[in-house]
Amino acid sequence: VIMVTHDRYFLERVANRIVELQKAKLYFYEANYSRYLELKLQREEMEQASERKRQAVLRREYQWISRGCRARSTKSVERIARYEALKQQEAPQTEEEVSVAAGASRMGKKIISLERVSKCYNGKTVLAPFSYNLLRDDRIGIVGQNGAGKTTLLRDLVRRISDGSEKRSGRVVGLVDERGELAACYQGIPQLDIGLRTDVIDSSSKADGMICLLRSMSPQVIAVDELGSIREIKALLRLAGCGCSIMATVHGSSVEEIRKRRMFRRLWEERVFGRILVLERKEGRYCHKIYRGGDLA
Repeated sequence: VIMVTHDRYFLERVANRIVELQKAKLYFYEANYSRYLELKLQREEMEQASERKRQAVLRREYQWISRGCRARSTKSVERIARYEALKQQEAPQTEEEVSVAAGASRMGKKIISLERVSKCYNGKTVLAPFSYNLLRDDRIGIVGQNGAGKTTLLRDLVRRISDGSEKRSGRVVGLVDERGELAACYQGIPQLDIGLRTDVIDSSSKADGMICLLRSMSPQVIAVDELGSIREIKALLRLAGCGCSIMATVHGSSVEEIRKRRMFRRLWEERVFGRILVLERKEGRYCHKIYRGGDLA
């Protein structure tokens, strides 16, 4: 079976071989999606290491070629040919770094105050009550397995922050909805309630959507669901110092399990998330834990 899909969960469970098309080149991996991400990172690191060695050899050979010949001697033609061949090799292509700056906005230190927020369906508690104050420049990570309520909680937080309350005015929220699960837009109109001041980018990759929102919409809060690729992690790192609050969800059973993933290492090392909310289901009941990002670095 050969398939082309953007559904990484489908690839994770079904695929046992992945072919990556990048910069007009094909790369083959005997792996599912999560293993493919690890192997891709290893390949890129090896390519960068090889390129550093090539540059070092080029500098040494260039110095040799630039030196004059001794009397009644000539330079090795074969060595010159090897230098020319090495110089003609193309360096591995990497993603361009983009510098972005958010438009200035005046707002207080506190974005929204959540007091005993909970979620129930047909009398069944999906999210136990919890309280939290979302501050300006705050960055929150929500961790949980499938069905733990990550997307539902993120949508509810977006709506509450966007609409505001009697005590606090609403904020401009930028929502990246790659698969249409948060806003369910139809012909550009959200079918789910995500708040009056929420701008949505859907049918776009999360990495591009985050950068586009920041550059064009000047949001005070950016929300993105299910981080899961290296490009998305890099985009999130670019947003970390741009002056807006960030809320993101990550699929995982625990903080410890997420920390073991190589692609998320920089998130812990640079303390990108100030708070991490873990949603769990134990013995048929839903509960949560809140961690400080600095305690997990």
